[in-house]
Amino acid sequence: MLNDVPGVKDAITTPDGDIYSLPQVNDCYHCSMSEKMWVYKPWLDKLGLKIPTTTDEFTAMLKAFKTQDPNGNGKADEIPLSGMKNSWHEDIAGFLMNPFIYSDMFVKDGKIQVPYNTPEWQEGLKYLHQLYADGLIYSGSFTQDSEQFMKLGENPGTPILGVAVAATRSTFADISDKGRGNDYVVVPPLKGPDGNRVTLYEPAPVTQPAEFIITKNCKHPDVAMRWADAMYKRDITLRSVIGRPDKEWRNAKEGETGLNGKQASWVELKQSEALTNHAWMQTGPSLRTREFRSSHAVPKGTQEEVLWKATEQYEPYLPKDIEPVPDLFFTEEQSNEMATLEKTVTDYVDEMKAKFITGKANIDKDWDKYIKTLDSMGIKDYVKIYQEAYDAKYKN
Repeated sequence: MLNDVPGVKDAITTPDGDIYSLPQVNDCYHCSMSEKMWVYKPWLDKLGLKIPTTTDEFTAMLKAFKTQDPNGNGKADEIPLSGMKNSWHEDIAGFLMNPFIYSDMFVKDGKIQVPYNTPEWQEGLKYLHQLYADGLIYSGSFTQDSEQFMKLGENPGTPILGVAVAATRSTFADISDKGRGNDYVVVPPLKGPDGNRVTLYEPAPVTQPAEFIITKNCKHPDVAMRWADAMYKRDITLRSVIGRPDKEWRNAKEGETGLNGKQASWVELKQSEALTNHAWMQTGPSLRTREFRSSHAVPKGTQEEVLWKATEQYEPYLPKDIEPVPDLFFTEEQSNEMATLEKTVTDYVDEMKAKFITGKANIDKDWDKYIKTLDSMGIKDYVKIYQEAYDAKYKN
């Protein structure tokens, strides 16, 4: 595992060169570019529109959804665009911030940077505010939970939701065989007014860095280590994550094709009812490499296949001159300081995003005050701690 999966050893090795725990590894392709957007294709077809490629085209599409009655019921009940209070990239100012600036903390030329206090972030907020002022963003996008989001996508009888920000369609719509979610197609990253076109990239195969630890009280650490090592084998990973062989999964037959278009390795078996206690469901050490996941044979149109194909449209727009912040180790002192700093800063950024977009705060008049408040909250110290952790890991 440490040799074959890039990033794992780096993620679990401290700056002192020690490894204290063993990870759960899941090199999920679609998860690495999960800041996605989905549009209701029947509305595009009815209005003769194409999937937008720029922010201007996107705005024009939303206006058409609002004014041209694409659901055909004679009522102005269409919701052009919605997200929800962020859980996994359902934040309105995520996908739609990337045309202006990379939407999260990043590394450039070895320096940690945040986008929240830049002129580009301000321009992105102005764009989003105009969408909101034109009635194109659902007001509940900043407060609603997953249940409320689903009610929009699954409005009884008449579809009302045109575009949704979400990592997966199942967040806001039914994706069963006859579900409405199957009519939503992905929108690739949009090009901004200055030509910026990028997707958020989170290449993190280590989903849980400390999934297995041997304590000092273990009488047979060598046996415990052999047990943990075995958990990374293919068939044991399948048993722990998916279930029982020939009941929840089976080996693929000759000619069955995986997500990568090559001979499949394994097939997940469809169940007639929901199961419990048949697997550990992503608990404990396991190893799902990119090859393992891509060799999975899935029927066309299922969630995994749709997400794989959608992500292929995002991959050409991976960031080129910056890199995502890698997994870092913080000292106890840094962690204690970060516990307060990070929440204070990020909560304020989220609060002001909503206020700027909805017009409760004026982007021009209140911007300087916003920047000063971030400074007083310690955003520079926040970045400094990340920089110190980054330098400790890569510059020593």
